[in-house]
Amino acid sequence: MKFLNFVLFGLLILCLPFSLMLGQTKDDSLKIKTLQERIDQLNREKQELNLKRLEENLDIKLQTQKEELILRTDNIDSRINSYLGIGGFLILIISIVGLRTIGKWVKQTIENQARNKVEELEKTFDERAKALIDKKLEELTKGILEIEEFTNDLKAIRNQLKTKNIIIDETLNEETVKILREKLEGIKQDSRYFYEDWLYKGVAEHGVGKYREAIKSFNKAIEKKKGMPEAYSRKGLAYYKLEEYDNALECLAKALEIDPDYAFAHNAKGLVYLQLGDYDEAIKCHTKAIELDHSAKWPFENRGYAYLHRREYDKAIKDFNEALKKDNKFLNAYRDRGLAYEMLKQYDKAEEDLKEAIKINPRSIKSFEILSKIQIAKQEYKVALETIRNANELLTDGEERVILYYLNCIVRKILKDESANAEEKFKRVVSKTNSLPRYFVITMGSIENWLKESSLEDQETKRFVAEKTNILKKIINMNELVLQR
Repeated sequence: MKFLNFVLFGLLILCLPFSLMLGQTKDDSLKIKTLQERIDQLNREKQELNLKRLEENLDIKLQTQKEELILRTDNIDSRINSYLGIGGFLILIISIVGLRTIGKWVKQTIENQARNKVEELEKTFDERAKALIDKKLEELTKGILEIEEFTNDLKAIRNQLKTKNIIIDETLNEETVKILREKLEGIKQDSRYFYEDWLYKGVAEHGVGKYREAIKSFNKAIEKKKGMPEAYSRKGLAYYKLEEYDNALECLAKALEIDPDYAFAHNAKGLVYLQLGDYDEAIKCHTKAIELDHSAKWPFENRGYAYLHRREYDKAIKDFNEALKKDNKFLNAYRDRGLAYEMLKQYDKAEEDLKEAIKINPRSIKSFEILSKIQIAKQEYKVALETIRNANELLTDGEERVILYYLNCIVRKILKDESANAEEKFKRVVSKTNSLPRYFVITMGSIENWLKESSLEDQETKRFVAEKTNILKKIINMNELVLQR
């Protein structure tokens, strides 16, 4: 029992502090609550105070804005009034001056601006146009100078020819041919050429062997001026050089239709018949040309050449003499007269004429060939071989002439001078040869006579020469058959 009381007393003593602490805690809680309420009240007062200050600030700002708005409104009203005043003044001016005057002013202003713009454009256009015109004038001036220079060359040739009844071929010297070739390569066909320009351009092209180009130029000449027999005649002569004999005769017939007494056309027609082997008709044509113009040298030369083919050597020499009276530097006449003398076995006279021809034109391979053949006929074999060598030196790169190879082959055989290589060259060139020039055809008979009369004792050499000669005769016979067809 005592123990229980003792425990209860102890618990009472232990609970006393807790009771005191609970009481104190309760008082503290009341104090805290009171303080919290005070704080909340203060916060409400603070908020009210802040709101009041904010309202005061807003009122101040609102008042400031109102004052500024009033000031700006006053300024705007002032400006509106100014504008209204200016507008009223302008309306008054327009009423006084009138819309017409204002319209004129506006129109004048626009016209002035447009005029300035047009003047500026005109200035720009003039500058560009002047530059283009200057450039074109420079080109035209250059072209005109080329044409004038070329025309002067052609006029010089025309003066050199002296007469229209001349066939241009070997009559032009080497320097003239060189100049013409450079001019013809450097100048193009131009629509500014007149009839005579095209005609003599074609003459120059014919002179340097550009026969196709010459035909084009003669066609241009015919376009410029129809009814001119010379252009048709020259065109026919170019076709003759190209061995287009039907075209040549057609052109020459047209020329003679225009002018039946045009001597040049008759002469050129005779050349075509001569090439076709119709020597009688050729002689008629050349004779007609001589009757119409006795001062020309070419009809005499050509008729003499036709007589050569008919083996009327005296008549031929007579015509060649007449041609040389017209021109004592006439290469063809000397060379063909030499052929006639050769056929008459007057070898010294023949050699003299051929040397004169070579003096006139040192690059005439044909003259060297005939001269070497004459020297062979004179049995001057070493001299003939030297002449052949001189002719070979004149050949251009790649050029091969069957006659030179033939003469070289037989002379070397006669001289027993390693003829094997020469024979091989001859055979190779013969295989590519279909025709021989007519001047050599004429004198094949003289070679055969030489073989018969020569002092060659070696029968093998004679057979060799005869064999090579017969090869050439076969080519001639084949060519004659083609011409007959």
